[in-house]
Amino acid sequence: MQRDPVRCWVGRALLLIVGLGARVVLAQPLDQITIQSVADVEITREALIRSVWGTTPWATMQAQPPTRTVDYYTPAPEDALPAADSLRNLDRIEQIVITMAPPNTDGTAVEHTSTAYLFHPQIANGAVVIVHHGHDCRLDGLGDAYNLDATIRTLLAAQYTVVGMRMPLFQSPAACGFDAVSTSHDDMFTDPAQQLAPGSGSPLQFFLEPVARVLHYLETTYPSLAVFPHMVGLSGGGWTTTVYAALDPRIILSFPVAGSLPLDMPEHSGYHAEQQWPDFYAIAGYKDLYILGSYGPALESQGAFGAAPPWRRQTQILNQYDDCCFTPEPDAAQRYVCDVQTVLYTLALDTGPAGSFVFEYDAAASTHQISLDALAQVIVPTLQAGAGGPLAGSCPWPSP
Repeated sequence: MQRDPVRCWVGRALLLIVGLGARVVLAQPLDQITIQSVADVEITREALIRSVWGTTPWATMQAQPPTRTVDYYTPAPEDALPAADSLRNLDRIEQIVITMAPPNTDGTAVEHTSTAYLFHPQIANGAVVIVHHGHDCRLDGLGDAYNLDATIRTLLAAQYTVVGMRMPLFQSPAACGFDAVSTSHDDMFTDPAQQLAPGSGSPLQFFLEPVARVLHYLETTYPSLAVFPHMVGLSGGGWTTTVYAALDPRIILSFPVAGSLPLDMPEHSGYHAEQQWPDFYAIAGYKDLYILGSYGPALESQGAFGAAPPWRRQTQILNQYDDCCFTPEPDAAQRYVCDVQTVLYTLALDTGPAGSFVFEYDAAASTHQISLDALAQVIVPTLQAGAGGPLAGSCPWPSP
């Protein structure tokens, strides 16, 4: 008998809301692994997708084009992008605008817009890397040490097509953390005026749908490009990378940096609503999301030419000396990483190579950032080796 993943998790988490727009807090949630079979993978993924998009079929949502695009886009200072003259191997920049407007409970629309920037390389290796920022609005590195600008420069120079993206509300320095509808991520979930109509899903779609629509645009507009999509994200962008890779198995290699921990770990400091929303995490906790983001063969349909790499891999990078969040004790990290990788090994008994979850504890990061060491020694070499490289696992941790 197939289990109901929603019913299995009833009672897992307690939501405490004090006033409109208040922080969302989970009181002592569990973060158990419920995925034990290939059937569980599909059941859980489908339940998560329904939670986010309601009755809209996944295939229908994935096939939606951007609202508008501007090729040969000339960035303005307000875009806060890396300076074009600093981008070696840049051919041009394309702007991709995505407006989402699902119905509210009163029949009006809840509208949010996300803008992505497509950095086309002069010499391309046929792969695409989405670089996703967190709760910040700059991709140019001015005034911060997050290294999103260095990540874009490094990947472009290495011949990757790069997509720069930001979280909803964090679209420009002039409106950093708010837009015309919401003043925070939390009130997207708790403000009664922003609640979506029944069957329309949850506000999590504003965080995840832009990625899906960018991938659709790439696949349909650039058929000569072998779209082997990978994803790198920092902080809230690391969270986005974790969740989106769990929902969409087209993402082959994913690198969530300083983005999450299992909910029941004391070092889990993800206090924004999207990182703890019970309706979603009652279906799958982070350990299950790590499995979903790592499991499965790379889809052969992703490339217009050449053989797709044989399996997926997620490399979670946390910063040992992070001044923000997500700094577990090494033994605690070993336990949850081993739990996740053990399930992937079990799934491999049924399917052959089933993917890999790899943990890197970065001691070189000086703050909440993608460190240059992680970029040079972990992210780029893993991308270059491809998912067809040696099947790595982190159980026991550290790997021999």
